[in-house]
Amino acid sequence: MGVGLAMKFDGQRKAQTRQRPARSKQLLPSAPGEPKPASAPAARAQKPSAADRRGKQKTAGRVDSDRQLLHAILEGAVSREEALVRARVDAAQAKTEANSELEHKREARREEKKRKREAALDAVRNESKLKSQAARKEADWDRKRVALIRFAPEEGQEQQDEQRRGKGPGSNGPARAQPHARKTAGSKKR
Repeated sequence: MGVGLAMKFDGQRKAQTRQRPARSKQLLPSAPGEPKPASAPAARAQKPSAADRRGKQKTAGRVDSDRQLLHAILEGAVSREEALVRARVDAAQAKTEANSELEHKREARREEKKRKREAALDAVRNESKLKSQAARKEADWDRKRVALIRFAPEEGQEQQDEQRRGKGPGSNGPARAQPHARKTAGSKKR
């Protein structure tokens, strides 16, 4: 019984969703004689790019020159052989232009890749340089710390040193230097 009711409600829900009009139609009502507004992606797709515009201009120029050449042939001003030569020259020129444009694009891509590679290498170099500087500073600090620990006077050592030098309390003044024993002729072994 429960399954049958669930199926019934499911069927009613589907029927309601089918009857509901689309949201975009509700938001953008258009008058009977008025054209439907194009969506943003469609409008973008209709707009030609700069490269397409350049290509169309070149094609239009070639069509015009071909038309002029055809008129000249029909009028008898240009022979067929000459027209063929001109057409071949025009085709070769168009091919050269296309190739040069492709080469420019390839060169730009190469330069971009090279620039990115150099930037990545510079970043790696800078990072390794900073790491080595930090390691050097750490090593210097370790050496200084070891030197300080090794050569630091122990407790009571300073007082003994001062007494020996004749500065501290309990000292009898600076120690006198012992006169060197004079060598005599008799002290030499014979």
